[in-house]
Amino acid sequence: MARPLVVDASVAAKWVLREVGSSDAARILDAFRRGHLSVFAPSLLVEEVAAVIATRFRRNLLNSRQAVEAFEQMLIYLPTLVRSNDVARSAMRLATQHRASFYDCLYLAWSFELKCDLVTADARFFRSLNNSYTHVTMLGAFRIH
Repeated sequence: MARPLVVDASVAAKWVLREVGSSDAARILDAFRRGHLSVFAPSLLVEEVAAVIATRFRRNLLNSRQAVEAFEQMLIYLPTLVRSNDVARSAMRLATQHRASFYDCLYLAWSFELKCDLVTADARFFRSLNNSYTHVTMLGAFRIH
């Protein structure tokens, strides 16, 4: 049985953009594609990763062809998308409890709902939670068993 895992947009973006941590993210993607992990994310992941790609394009870090290719790759590599509104109340409670982004807390709420780890590459988000939740892991520290 595949191990469930929630990844946030900071991890999924590394699946299609070459940057620090991309090789760690690629290991998660490979385990997902091989069926060793069941990877989940709120449906807003598409918009969040697309926004990162578009920002890279606007900053001239990607040309238009690279941006479109990265977006198309992201659509191929999508984890199982879950409805954000199914955990919105929980996410709002978490956001107010931790003074964290509601969007970030949607990922956290889904990790509780699915009773699994949440992997992030967002150091600020991680620091805001790591004293409270042991199941939230920085990308570089996550190990696939």
